[in-house]
Amino acid sequence: DLSSLTKVDIVNVRNKAAIEKWPRFADMLVSALSSVFSEGVEAGKVTDNICLGIKNVYKANPDANREWTLAEQKLVFEMAPMHLLRPMYLARYVGARGIDIHQLIWTDYAGGYMRLKASKNSVENYIPVLETEPLKHTLDKANRSSIFICTTSEGQPYKSESVLQQAVG
Repeated sequence: DLSSLTKVDIVNVRNKAAIEKWPRFADMLVSALSSVFSEGVEAGKVTDNICLGIKNVYKANPDANREWTLAEQKLVFEMAPMHLLRPMYLARYVGARGIDIHQLIWTDYAGGYMRLKASKNSVENYIPVLETEPLKHTLDKANRSSIFICTTSEGQPYKSESVLQQAVG
């Protein structure tokens, strides 16, 4: 019987889930329970949604997706091996997402521009690749051992976007 549950019960379940699974899972559990209670209120099965006002236990890292400083960019671009520079430069100078970088092939690059079909919306764009950008120099001198622009240190295409992202990051 849902009417016998209290906010403390939900908090205890959340805390247990945070320990036994992970904090973000615990927050999603409370969110799902809140949806159930909202439906219960509409159906007249419970009087109120006891999940409202329960705080999240997950705390996001505010630096997780911050833009790199110029000093960080300089250091990384100087130190990274060539096979990692290509995806990083494509992200930096073309503005491409990981899934789109992973799929780029050499025929997408025409010296002065990069043809990019965004997976997000299937819109095809032609992005200029300027003579002064490190991207152009890197692509022009790259060993084209694969039809894919971005390859592993062994010259093999990455098996997936997530494998590429783990390598870069």
